[in-house]
Amino acid sequence: MTDVRDRHRRLARSLAPLPEESLPGFLLRLSHRLGCSPTRVAELGGLSGHRRHVPARHLLGLPEDLALQFARVARLSTHEIKSLTLQHFAAAVPVLRSHPHSATRTNTLIYVDWGMNAASRYCPACLRGDGSPIQQEFGGAWKLRWHLPHSFACTRHDRLLSDVCPGCHQPLNGLADRRLSLLQRPRVPGAHPAACRNAAVTTDNSYRGRFPTLCGTRLDASAEPAPPSLTSTERALLIDLQRRLDADLDSDGSTAIADLLLVTHLIKLSWPLGTSLLPTAHLTELLDRHLSPITQLLHEQPGPAGSKRLKGVRTPPTDPGECAAFLLAADTALADRDLSSLRERLRPLAQEAHQRAPSYIGNIVRASEHVSPDLLRAIAWRAHGYQRHSRLRQQKASHRYTIEEIPSFLPKEWFDPNFAELLHRMNGPDTRLAYSLRRASSLQLTQFITGETWPSCAPQIGIPPGYAAKLLASIGKRLNRAGLWLEFENRVRAVACQLDSSGTRINYARRRQRMADWHLPEQHWDAICRDIPRFRSAHYGHNPHIGEILVWCNVTQGERALSPLVRALREDNKSMAEYIVGQAGVFHGQLHTPRRLLRLRLDRYASLLSQACDLQRPLDIDIDEIAATPATSMSPVSQIRRRSPEPEPSPPIQARNTKLTSAITARSAAVDV
Repeated sequence: MTDVRDRHRRLARSLAPLPEESLPGFLLRLSHRLGCSPTRVAELGGLSGHRRHVPARHLLGLPEDLALQFARVARLSTHEIKSLTLQHFAAAVPVLRSHPHSATRTNTLIYVDWGMNAASRYCPACLRGDGSPIQQEFGGAWKLRWHLPHSFACTRHDRLLSDVCPGCHQPLNGLADRRLSLLQRPRVPGAHPAACRNAAVTTDNSYRGRFPTLCGTRLDASAEPAPPSLTSTERALLIDLQRRLDADLDSDGSTAIADLLLVTHLIKLSWPLGTSLLPTAHLTELLDRHLSPITQLLHEQPGPAGSKRLKGVRTPPTDPGECAAFLLAADTALADRDLSSLRERLRPLAQEAHQRAPSYIGNIVRASEHVSPDLLRAIAWRAHGYQRHSRLRQQKASHRYTIEEIPSFLPKEWFDPNFAELLHRMNGPDTRLAYSLRRASSLQLTQFITGETWPSCAPQIGIPPGYAAKLLASIGKRLNRAGLWLEFENRVRAVACQLDSSGTRINYARRRQRMADWHLPEQHWDAICRDIPRFRSAHYGHNPHIGEILVWCNVTQGERALSPLVRALREDNKSMAEYIVGQAGVFHGQLHTPRRLLRLRLDRYASLLSQACDLQRPLDIDIDEIAATPATSMSPVSQIRRRSPEPEPSPPIQARNTKLTSAITARSAAVDV
């Protein structure tokens, strides 16, 4: 243990840290200058209470009291001491943001989370230094970024980094007395900072004396390019990737590195599906060398592989060439950040990874707190277009329209121009399918701005949650089977953009509220039916309930089955309710006299009710004007509105089809439901 007097002892001499220098590199240079072992310097600075090793967790970050003590002993500032640890990159590498204080957490970051390499990679040219007197004597900096798994190349000297000693062919760090240490053989004094500290290989693998004989190979003397040999094109691709990763390290709050590391897990668990992501056979071979054992392990599992059976699968490759190929494949998969393109490239990888190791990939995704939302939504396992994990569902989007301005049943003028191609791709026009898509589109418009599930947001637009859940199951299954769920979302997004661009929108929530207790007076129904030939016969279904349902649907843009009257009838007599809904459905499409004349009068009646709702006036309609005009000579609704002294709301949306523009302007919300 460190003597009490040592806790207050300051070093007689010290060194200023070099730019980007790591804590182990600083300990090597400082101990070499003082002529003592790295362990002794660490003890004086409070970094070690054990003479055989320096804990590796100190590289991840130093607590405030420990940083203050080491800074006082080394005659430096606390900022200079903290800059020697990986907390310097915590803003760009989210896994480093939680400061670890235990060996268990440190081992997790090293072996699982791509957080840190205990054994530093190196560039021989960088270790030779810049020619200054201090670096000629003690060598260049062991760079802090060389301890990051995604640092595989030196952009200054245009080469891959090395990870083993060219003399003993062993990694530069490892276990010290079964403990992970910052330095190999830290008790041995006198070695140059750029010399290999591995034990020299002997025939009996033993040594005599107090300290083992070190390998001593000077790592800064090698001038040969690091294996494997790469073509100029391959090297240029990898160096360019490393430059972009280095730039991301210097940015705050970027999700680029977190996204890249998540995609490496998808590639690893789905290999060899990702072979097309690499441009050359040589790079593919490098990656296959690392992933083939993992793929074999996955295939040997008797069933869906769990996390315990796949121990070590998440560990990053130690070889810089394999790591470079791995990250290049992930970068290619993330080339275009458009959500549609991401899903197209990553969905096969995610599905294969989910099939091979569902719990394992699920744990990885749930732990990815700092990954971009679009990437999570692109890879999330979906059921009928619905994200199973609540955190991965569609987040709130920025739109100008509000929930109150969403009708519960997408108007035909909004639907036809945007969904005609989708209906054609789903085996041609289908009335039931079109109705289902119109219902689903309103729910999807709501989800865009709430981020909630269909059943959760359905009551906000006047739809029962159970109704929305059944609709999700039916239409979702059909869209998924055809591979068109993303196309459906894009079509609804186009409607959302058109709705955003509309200058004035209708408050459908207010209309639904005003019309909730409204009933069609009998005298109004009689006046509407007046002078319509043969309509009162049983053949045409003279029933005031039909008129009330049609008017309510016209004003609120709702469905017949969800009207207040039908809901009330369903509680007393379900068969009667279904009969009324069926009779009201007859008044759609191509109508002939007398139904066409009745529907025209009902549309005019609904337009006056819509104006009363929008202007917050009483729902008292003057029926005399409609009843006084013979049905056979009634003008369109637009002419009635022109004579009205009251202002009318602008159309809710501008349809793409120019032929429908005049109809929207004339009828506002009075559309054929």
